[in-house]
Amino acid sequence: MSADHATPRRSPAWPANEPWHLAMPEGTLYDALARAARERPSHPATVFYGASLSYAELCDRVDAMAGFLQGACGVKRGDRVMIALQNSPQYVIAYYAVMRADAVIVPVNPMNKTAEIAYLAVDSGAKVAIIGSELSDVFAPLLGEAIRHAIVAQYRDEVPAATPYTLPSCVTEAPAEVPSSPGWHSWSSAIAQGLKPGVVTAGPDDLMILPYTSGTTGKPKACMHTHRSALFTAVLQARWYRLGGDDVMTGFMPLFHVAGMQGSMNAAIVTGATLLLMARWDKDLLPDLFETYGVTFWNAAPTMIVDVLASARFRDKCFAKLKVLTGGGAAMPTAVAERLKGRFGLDFVEGYGMTETMSPTHLNPMAAPETAMPWHRRAGDRRKGGRSRELDRARRQRGRRNRRARTAGAAGVLE
Repeated sequence: MSADHATPRRSPAWPANEPWHLAMPEGTLYDALARAARERPSHPATVFYGASLSYAELCDRVDAMAGFLQGACGVKRGDRVMIALQNSPQYVIAYYAVMRADAVIVPVNPMNKTAEIAYLAVDSGAKVAIIGSELSDVFAPLLGEAIRHAIVAQYRDEVPAATPYTLPSCVTEAPAEVPSSPGWHSWSSAIAQGLKPGVVTAGPDDLMILPYTSGTTGKPKACMHTHRSALFTAVLQARWYRLGGDDVMTGFMPLFHVAGMQGSMNAAIVTGATLLLMARWDKDLLPDLFETYGVTFWNAAPTMIVDVLASARFRDKCFAKLKVLTGGGAAMPTAVAERLKGRFGLDFVEGYGMTETMSPTHLNPMAAPETAMPWHRRAGDRRKGGRSRELDRARRQRGRRNRRARTAGAAGVLE
């Protein structure tokens, strides 16, 4: 080990009592789920419009879906499986089931159309898809062609009949009949079969997930992430935000995107916390959910926060237990940041990340948050501290790589 690595130069903003190197748990994200199921089986893992799944129930359903993927769909180690679902318990189950089946997750924006899905299926090599019922018509032209098997989930199956909450249309729509033609499968039937998956053979350095970039310089491109890299950015966020098993975390950012995937879903699983899910964004529903479940951690874009504060249903007490407010993607308006701090004692802890890095590359310290990352401030307002210089340097380097790639037309562009 070099002297520089052994005794790194610490930023003056580095949190007190935090180690420079993060010790990682053994195994994979699935191992973290299995550990939570063993250690706190009855603790709520997910909450969805009034219904909860315990960690034991979640892990059982993950294993059953993994068994179906292997036994009924022929999924083998390294095969790609597409997930096109709204935020829901089914998303969490599908994500961890693909992992448990030793396959590779291909997360898909559920707003994509047939042509976009066809491109992603061919590019990734995915032959199996787990989808929401609202997407059956989108995937139907691909069955028997790019896609061989589609497992169709009904979100309403995970919502109590007497839920007190307003439900989005993707949850309330009348259940569509799953086509009887070959390759189509019902989610509920797949789970009910209770098939047992084989022994896990994938290790920390095997490919786990292929999230796609937005495609700003051409077609979307897959980013290859191992189990180790996905576990790392989930664990580091749980540690950075000081999360614990009693926390209630929001799952409102899209889970197909690495910001919601890592900062909400996977950070909750590695912590053994509760993940509060909402299938579609509803600013007027959020105050009731926060108050009922005592949300302690909110991962949100600034626009979501502004939206909620402007809701006629917002009341101060819904933030009574909120301890961490974090996000990125845009500048937090100064007036909103001042209101959050003055009225609720909340700082907006901003971060920056990319699909290529499995989310965060930079996170502001909890004890010294800034209202905006350096590139969100005017040049004349930028502070001269080491953090700002490092963040600016990262942004300039990314810009140079993008310009070189656009000029060369190269693959693997950093978006």
